Amino acid sequence: MGLDLLAQDPNIELCARFAEKAMGSHNKVAARAAIIGNNLFDEGKLGWKQGEVLLLHRRPATATKKDPKEEAKNKKKSISDSTTEAKPEVVEAIPSPTPEDYQWFALLLLYKGCVTASLINPAVQDKTTQIEIRRQALSAISESINFSLKGSKSFANTHIMQ
Repeated sequence: MGLDLLAQDPNIELCARFAEKAMGSHNKVAARAAIIGNNLFDEGKLGWKQGEVLLLHRRPATATKKDPKEEAKNKKKSISDSTTEAKPEVVEAIPSPTPEDYQWFALLLLYKGCVTASLINPAVQDKTTQIEIRRQALSAISESINFSLKGSKSFANTHIMQ
């Protein structure tokens, strides 16, 4: 239920908090929260906040070349029609990520790496599969370090570089 709500209106902080609470006992939930967080990053919505919609107003684009027949029709219109303005187009704006957003994403990637590493099972998996799982885990942890550096220095020192 909680993951369904998170998937409907996600933000990176909630994804990381969800994964943190699920670590150890509910690794599938932590993995799903990591997937939702990765989707936010892939869609450029790392700065998105829960329920937040910022609206920008833009004027609609006007055509550069006009058809002579259309210009003749426009001349026939009354003066009152020509003074009305077109309504501006409403566009959603996604806020830029803050250092805190990068910190939450770094933690989420760290949790993803830990969950991925826990999937290694030498009794069932062949060496190639084990190597691929280790590669994915190390990749997530490396990305976590990179994103922690985009956050505050104190965060990188205390949470990631332990």
